[in-house]
Amino acid sequence: MLREGETTLSSLYRNVARARRAPHRRTVIFATTVALCVTTALLVGVGWSVGNKLNSSGGVNTPPAAAAWNGSHGMIKTATETDAQSLRAEGWTLPSLASEGYQVESMVQGEIAGQPMVVITLVNDQHSVEIIEQRGEVNPNNPVDGATGLPVSAEGLHESAVEGTQLWVVRSEPWRAVMARDDVVYTVTTDASPSTLSRTLTLVAAEERGRVTMVGSEQDGFGTTVLDGLREIIG
Repeated sequence: MLREGETTLSSLYRNVARARRAPHRRTVIFATTVALCVTTALLVGVGWSVGNKLNSSGGVNTPPAAAAWNGSHGMIKTATETDAQSLRAEGWTLPSLASEGYQVESMVQGEIAGQPMVVITLVNDQHSVEIIEQRGEVNPNNPVDGATGLPVSAEGLHESAVEGTQLWVVRSEPWRAVMARDDVVYTVTTDASPSTLSRTLTLVAAEERGRVTMVGSEQDGFGTTVLDGLREIIG
């Protein structure tokens, strides 16, 4: 149909130009769609990769039981964060008491009564705490005192409980307590007051529960992992 004042030749030229523009538009739309798909795929792939590494380094994978480590057959001093991470990956808790401002002064691997242990010395501005963590085959009803190597029944310690956990206490300075669960025994010695020792034991029990919760946790889903990775990339 001719517009007013339009010749047949100009009308033909207009139609040809329109026909040429239509495929060009479709090509641009197609190319844009492909580019968006490729970009999205790359972002998802990179996000998954980074997020998966974050989850892996965060320790959500179930570690092997600490009892699998048969001891060092001697005392081995370890004091680096890498050493601590390796031991935690094996299933050790290694309480840090960071909320109380403590820092690790020393960490030693060894054996007590034939079972593996790690001795951690923590210090802050006021006090020092020694925590001996025993794993392997433990007797929660008559545990070995990590400071002496003797069962608590042979020492006549005062029996009590904290946070639902059995406890045996040496009522003299330096204050010492033996805390037992089904698969771990903690011997905690401190130069602080009995009330501070009680709080310290509560924190140790909380860190042990946190380890058990972490071991039982499941891997994040695909979407969560990707979002974690993208958040890490974007900052």
